[in-house]
Amino acid sequence: MRKRYEEVYLSETHFLDGAKEALSALHSDGAILGIASNKFGHFSRGVLTHLGVSDYFKSVVGAGDVPRNKPFPDMIHTALREMDLPPEDALFVGDTLTDIETGKQAGVDVYALPTGLHSKKELSQGKPRRLLKDLRELVRVVKHPFSS
Repeated sequence: MRKRYEEVYLSETHFLDGAKEALSALHSDGAILGIASNKFGHFSRGVLTHLGVSDYFKSVVGAGDVPRNKPFPDMIHTALREMDLPPEDALFVGDTLTDIETGKQAGVDVYALPTGLHSKKELSQGKPRRLLKDLRELVRVVKHPFSS
């Protein structure tokens, strides 16, 4: 499995609908961006370079970069240190119940985005701070945090 993934991960990885535009907007607005992924860190960094957005991210932390993967908060804690952000100034977007648990353990606000692995209903059971409809909503919320 790992060998096959290494052969195809660049050609088979693509942006979610609206992701490239959302990243570009957030980056242009000066948001400090980071990634905490259970994928091996070198794969995550390779994908970001391949997709042309690696410069948007101040921190990319993955499996192999910290002692414990999600649901432990180590990745988020490491990313926050690298981004020089306290947890109360951070927002973590995830698409799994594990992501929600991890963000809560790290003391950050968690927004959930259904991408297919978990339904909206399942993600809502994890009680994220917000359940996003899509990534365009994330951009609106970050720009205007007190509007609905």
